[in-house]
Amino acid sequence: MNRLIQSFLFICLFTGYAESVLLASSGNSLRYELQRASQDSSRVKILFQLGNLFIDGPSDSLLLYYNRSLEIILINLNHILRFEKNEGGHLVMDDNSQIPVSIRKREALFNLFNEIG
Repeated sequence: MNRLIQSFLFICLFTGYAESVLLASSGNSLRYELQRASQDSSRVKILFQLGNLFIDGPSDSLLLYYNRSLEIILINLNHILRFEKNEGGHLVMDDNSQIPVSIRKREALFNLFNEIG
């Protein structure tokens, strides 16, 4: 009986340790990818992946990564000047760059603008 309890405890402790090692290694590789990411869309995706690692873990880490991704999204929305319908439709940013908007995504974009105000 004593041997059975020891085996059970060993298995519980080892699987918890292995899970934490896997979580740390995947988190480190994602943090490395985040440092190397040059586009905001890539950064947002990686930040959400990092946040998802903490779904069952500490909620402060989850909120940290989700908030960072939302900050990137909101900052980019603040740089939109207008939407122009010519040539299929595109957004004009404050640096005069133009971002094309597909016809399929146009309605979702207008809904987003209406929600923001």
